[in-house]
Amino acid sequence: MLGKEFSEEEIVDKVLWSFTPKWDRKITAIEEGRNFNTLTYDQLRGNLLAYEVKYLNHQGEEKEKKKGLALKASKL
Repeated sequence: MLGKEFSEEEIVDKVLWSFTPKWDRKITAIEEGRNFNTLTYDQLRGNLLAYEVKYLNHQGEEKEKKKGLALKASKL
């Protein structure tokens, strides 16, 4: 809107800085990767979506499984 154009590297960097701490492990892995300097926004987006589907959603399912089951008692 203001006429500034961002390079792919700037966009990737800004997107990575915007994540919450639960993404720290993945962000660190991406930053330490071999192709980080040539990573495009589309590649980053695909990588993060795959991580979310495979790991973050799976962790939520595990937490649900660990919850105890409460049963209501009644007198006969």
